[in-house]
Amino acid sequence: MKSRGTSSPCAVPSLLVAGLAALALLGPAATAEELVLAPRYEPGDVYTLHLRATTDTEASAKAGRRDTYQEKVTLDYSATVLVLEVDERGQPTRERHGGVRLTFERPDERGSLFRDDTMFEVRRDDRGHAALFARGGRAEPEIERIVTDLLRWQFEYGVGPALFDPGRPVQVGDSWPLDPGLARRFARAQGVEVMSFSAPATATLKRDARAGGGLVVAYEIPIGWFEVERMREDLRTSESEARLRGEIRLPAEPEGGPIVYSSNLALRMDGVVGSPGSSQTFPWTVRSQKLANQRTRLVER
Repeated sequence: MKSRGTSSPCAVPSLLVAGLAALALLGPAATAEELVLAPRYEPGDVYTLHLRATTDTEASAKAGRRDTYQEKVTLDYSATVLVLEVDERGQPTRERHGGVRLTFERPDERGSLFRDDTMFEVRRDDRGHAALFARGGRAEPEIERIVTDLLRWQFEYGVGPALFDPGRPVQVGDSWPLDPGLARRFARAQGVEVMSFSAPATATLKRDARAGGGLVVAYEIPIGWFEVERMREDLRTSESEARLRGEIRLPAEPEGGPIVYSSNLALRMDGVVGSPGSSQTFPWTVRSQKLANQRTRLVER
């Protein structure tokens, strides 16, 4: 006679197996990651650098008839970089860029600014601002301006590592707010003076679906009102909006720091143009998109 309320001898193992199977379906527990956003270098380190920046701008003004302006320019910079000196943070203060190539492309024109054997030295101050030296002296002002404007996109020398650092270990799927002051400085380095944000700036940690399975920090900075550098005095803005978004893709092995950084700055401005004191004004509008991509790879330590 079977007693009531008693499980059969094989019931407990069956329940245990079912429970273990359910746990297995949940997968391994997520681990918190300590993000390394700024690689540390030493004198003698060699890395390859590739920077690509594309600006696509369209502007129009209506003064009796509609005048339009459109320009699309892509700059490509590549070099093999030898680290000569670093500061206490492991950030290079002197580098030798060899085998430099800098090409430009417009819809109706393309060309190269340097010969294949071009080499120069880059020196940075404590704020990351670069100066160019070649053949024992300072490079020509126009060449220095073009190259340093490109080099300021280089992620590790700006406020990017401090801006996107969560300040704590984070798991894949976690989001965190970005410091508004640092976000303003980050946008200012790209030519946009933020007056107000339309929403909080945030970053999110994701898993790279591509080979290697590294980590990706995806960020978004919504800007509700901004001004731009070198604005003409007769231009007055009535409305402006911008969105700055991008990714920092980290390698599967943490030692190398960021290997790919990308940003996309899309902006629009509307306003009127007219001389001070004049009652006659005309509407104008600007639409622009700036795309930047950086790839670095450590080749010798």
